[in-house]
Amino acid sequence: EDLKNSPYNKTGLYWLDPDGSGSPVQFFCDMEKGFTEIGHDHEGPHKVIWCKGDGCFSLKLEYSVPDTQVAALIAMSEYCEQDILFQCKMAPLKNTVFGKFFYGWWVDHNGEKKFYFDGDNSDDHVCGCQKDNSCTQSSFNSTCHCDSR
Repeated sequence: EDLKNSPYNKTGLYWLDPDGSGSPVQFFCDMEKGFTEIGHDHEGPHKVIWCKGDGCFSLKLEYSVPDTQVAALIAMSEYCEQDILFQCKMAPLKNTVFGKFFYGWWVDHNGEKKFYFDGDNSDDHVCGCQKDNSCTQSSFNSTCHCDSR
């Protein structure tokens, strides 16, 4: 917001130092949307081959800025989000028909498993399509687009 209201108000890369360490790093600032974006080493699609067992696949993201700068940026921001796009075919993230089985999750910066994929409600084990009722209904998972084409 400070940059947007300054002479440096064009969308692009900026050297910022949110944690005040004296070691600024590059962030992408979208001045039209009011977003600051942090890249990582898996920006494009990543093919996951079939594997057996809960959590059998893992992908570690390396971010383009140090964790301390990310934490400081989050602390000074009104809002923070990260998008995870999960495109699948017969690969449900959960199964609540036969009990509470969660097959997919992400791990936060504290190493804790998180089973929600949209918003900040950790009790809401759904994907983004659930909020606007646009999920393709399937026998495998009705809260994500698991079997859509």
